Amino acid sequence: MENFTGRGSACMVVLVVSLLAFIRGSFAAQYVVGDQNGWSLPSTNGVNYSSWSASHTFYRGDSLVFDYPPDVHNVRIVDETQYTTCILTNPQGIAGGGHTVLNLTVVGDHFFVCGVVGHCDQGQKLKVFVNANAGSPGPVTIPASQVPSPAPPSPGSSGAHAPSLSFTSFALSVIVGAVVAGYLSLRLVE
Repeated sequence: MENFTGRGSACMVVLVVSLLAFIRGSFAAQYVVGDQNGWSLPSTNGVNYSSWSASHTFYRGDSLVFDYPPDVHNVRIVDETQYTTCILTNPQGIAGGGHTVLNLTVVGDHFFVCGVVGHCDQGQKLKVFVNANAGSPGPVTIPASQVPSPAPPSPGSSGAHAPSLSFTSFALSVIVGAVVAGYLSLRLVE
């Protein structure tokens, strides 16, 4: 049996640390707002967005998927005052197109409304609280070019997709681990 000292021990430590970093930061959930009913007026789809949000726990790194008819609705990122009053004077972000994916990357409250006149007043607004986890900090963002995401959940599902592995996180962990292991190997040989 090999004695875990020297180069073998250093490589093992690097491998374990890289694996833990990958596992901790590579899982995220994607939630379809309103589940199978999507993002629409509560009077037409029966969704109470406050109740919907309260029934989920969001973490940094998760994402929200807004599916809606593009000629009828949109998504605006707003502050708490605009969310409460439905007076949308200066939204922080605007998205249209019928399928909007927003990455939740900052811990705290986030507010979203439909910017079509009267829709926010009729309850088409969403407040979510994002909890801390291993994701990287940054603002809630609308991707410049939205990458197609998985199909909406089938009827009766919770709206949360299974956690997905982040290839970028994995690749970065492997590269960092290899570089550190190589460096340590060279230092131990000297």
